[in-house]
Amino acid sequence: MNCKINSLDYLKELIKTINFSKNTTINISGYWQNPECYKNNIQSYQKEFKNTYDKKTIYLKNQDYISIHIRRGDYITDKETFNYYFEKFSPLQYIISALSLLPQELKHLPIYIITDDIKWVTQLKEIIENNFQNKFFVLSNKDPIIDWTILRNSRLNICANSTFSYSASILNYKNTNSKLRCILPQWYSRDKSTEEIGWISLPGFFYI
Repeated sequence: MNCKINSLDYLKELIKTINFSKNTTINISGYWQNPECYKNNIQSYQKEFKNTYDKKTIYLKNQDYISIHIRRGDYITDKETFNYYFEKFSPLQYIISALSLLPQELKHLPIYIITDDIKWVTQLKEIIENNFQNKFFVLSNKDPIIDWTILRNSRLNICANSTFSYSASILNYKNTNSKLRCILPQWYSRDKSTEEIGWISLPGFFYI
């Protein structure tokens, strides 16, 4: 993404130049790792995305809830990545610390955990749920678009070190006016922290 242009306008111009049929599918790849270059146009981006639910998740459409995204995947399958990151970062401690920040008005909300590792999260849920007032649920969806929709419509986003949950929190139009909108881990990469890379430059974004 080039910070010197309005990428949304660029995308619209690109669409005009391509002859699409009704059955055309477009896949767009990109990074939301630093909102500095487009944060002033977030409301425009929000309008470009449609929420997607299925029969199992449609009840969440009008519900007020907190979401936690837990990314395991390549962090545990790649030995080098695992050894580097987890020697200085505890996902369990991060989640407990994030939940400890909940203001009183959010302590009654249900918490939905979205993850790619149901077995591990189920064990984690058993550890944390007895220490907080909220009710915890683990959602197992095979469709990442549905997962992203659930994250995007949260009252509060507790993110993993992942552009998947980070982009959902940026484009979450339901909590735009909330003082506490999103909680991120303090680590980001080998060389830069969450703060240094610009992840928390939006209002209501905090890191632990």
